[in-house]
Amino acid sequence: MSATHSGFGPRRSVPVHRRRRKSDSPASNRKRRLAIALVAVVNFVLLCAVVWLGIRAFRDDRGGPVRSSPPVAMQASPPVVVSATDDTAANDKPEPAAPFEPELLAAPRFAAEPEPRRERMPPPHEIHLAPAPRERFARERSLLNENDLLKELAWTAEFGLTPDARQGLVLSYQKEYQTVTQMSMQFGYDPSMLLRHVPGVSQLPLRPAPGCQLGPKEALTLGALARKLHAYLDLVAPKDLNGKRREPTQLREALRRERRGKRPEWLRPEAVPAMVQILMAEDVPLRLMLVDLLDEIEGKAATVALAQRAVFDLSPDVRKAAIDALRDRSRSDARPIFVQAFRYPWFPIADHAADALIALDDREAAPLLVAQLGKPDPAAPFANAKGGTSIREVVRINHVANCLLCHAPSISSRDPVRGGDPLTDRPQPSLERRYGQSEGSRGKGIWWNKVVIRADVQFLRQDFSVTFPVGQHFTGMQGLRFDFVVRTRPLKGDELKEARKQKTSESIGYRQRDAALFALRSLTGKDLGTATDAWLQLFPSANAEAEGLRISANLMRALPEQRDPLIARYRDSKDENATEILAFAIPHLSGKLQEKVREALIKRLTRAEDDELRAHLQDEHPEIRRAAALACVRRADLEWTPDLIELLSDSDAVVARESQKALQLITGENFGPSPDARDEDRLAAVERWRVWWRLQSEEKPVDR
Repeated sequence: MSATHSGFGPRRSVPVHRRRRKSDSPASNRKRRLAIALVAVVNFVLLCAVVWLGIRAFRDDRGGPVRSSPPVAMQASPPVVVSATDDTAANDKPEPAAPFEPELLAAPRFAAEPEPRRERMPPPHEIHLAPAPRERFARERSLLNENDLLKELAWTAEFGLTPDARQGLVLSYQKEYQTVTQMSMQFGYDPSMLLRHVPGVSQLPLRPAPGCQLGPKEALTLGALARKLHAYLDLVAPKDLNGKRREPTQLREALRRERRGKRPEWLRPEAVPAMVQILMAEDVPLRLMLVDLLDEIEGKAATVALAQRAVFDLSPDVRKAAIDALRDRSRSDARPIFVQAFRYPWFPIADHAADALIALDDREAAPLLVAQLGKPDPAAPFANAKGGTSIREVVRINHVANCLLCHAPSISSRDPVRGGDPLTDRPQPSLERRYGQSEGSRGKGIWWNKVVIRADVQFLRQDFSVTFPVGQHFTGMQGLRFDFVVRTRPLKGDELKEARKQKTSESIGYRQRDAALFALRSLTGKDLGTATDAWLQLFPSANAEAEGLRISANLMRALPEQRDPLIARYRDSKDENATEILAFAIPHLSGKLQEKVREALIKRLTRAEDDELRAHLQDEHPEIRRAAALACVRRADLEWTPDLIELLSDSDAVVARESQKALQLITGENFGPSPDARDEDRLAAVERWRVWWRLQSEEKPVDR
């Protein structure tokens, strides 16, 4: 067959003869073309209408018009860690970051809608935020991934024990233990021995005695769960040749199924310390599993742990999972973690906190953020109490090489939570020996040929831990776990000279402050600029609220004998802000400590002038109104009766109840209302009190 006939050659046109139909006339062709054009125009109009309706629906769902975002002012890139072979990059030192102020951004086109907030009565400091809808601002600040953050941390200084310090420390513990044993005394654990041999430890965050040692029950629980979890990791999720663990699906299910009594072993608050300490430095899948398990544990301990993961974890996926787990939890339990993060000397932590507050739409954090605006750069040099200059900086501690930096040696095989110092006591090949009872039941820990430490004694407060991966940027740190803490050290030599050259004016361009402003704009829907005074006009009690949060944290950390003097200092202070500070501290406390601060506030108001006390009865803070009502009782004067009657209808149930008790004590009468009274009954009781007071005033006028 030829190429032409076979279909591969050029085809010749063959004339086709057919009869012309009637519809093939020129007039018919014009009508057909006109009809086709008309149909096309109609379809185009319909298509445009559908597109327009779709755009309008999308705009309605987004809560505002679709606008293109203006250019974003990017942060200066972090210093990049380079290998020793990269001479060019090694010689180029990063330029200091210029003061950064994020521009206002339109809402991201595909940003997720914030979770609807539960209906509640807004606290007084939210009154200014009522106008809605809020203007849309950028919803995410952190731009660094996990590898970027690891490179930043690789630049941090390392702190650790030298071999001589380690050996001297062990010998001193041995001598101290022998002396205590001979005198039949009980050994008390505190960091004093560590401070004598390693003075630089005083620059680290230390736990004072007795807070550095867990109670017997907590210690036994930590020891049992730590051994179990290490065994689970080695058996169910072992590391491969690259040091990575496989997907922990089986491990997750095993931990969920294991029970102690009627409750799951790992889904209870007692399991939180062991899980966090062991898993926070693992690979991302295990850290996600940690968040997943914490999400199923009720209570404050799990909430605080989730907030710490949302701030300190380097993986965006883990932080997002932690934030999602916090959505249905108490904002007041997580808020202090986020607010304190804005004073962390490593700026990405503040960025993470800003993202968390925005994602959780925690508008009650706004005044606490305003209080951060007037503070200096947390990473800048500052004048210390001794007249010198100090600086706060993040340092890393090799976890396996510094056991004695955080823990004390074990003195007996009966000590809880015992483990070998990896420098001298290598793990045994037998799982039974490694995870069972300690060897040498009749031996003394530090008199063996290996040192055994007790993990229930913890001298340092670490912030987070990281295991550096294999990579050229992490030479010398690959596969090693480091614990990170904030060190406060004095400046000397050239560093001190350089610090003195810096301006002493208020720092307003540092990155933690930028993060606080970023969060404020999104939470309030307002842009009041960068000036602290402008934001203070919106939240006039911001500084007092932040100070209240600070002293509540100090009180909880302080020794029992240190608490009363601290409370008395604010109770007797001449500063008029001390009243608000005590009031703002109370909600963050509990138990006897909360009652002590409430009593201090009552005593402070009892000594106030009449006009001042009357103003406090109308204060916007419920704790101040409550304390003022009880202060009236202690004055035992009928003069305060009409003021207390008005408080019976207070929006805060506790204030109303305390006012009713105060009226009973002052007048000896009881016209209600009962604690469970309905609104109409409460109003009727208030009217009965008013009628009674009018009658009393007519019989015996009271000078006011």
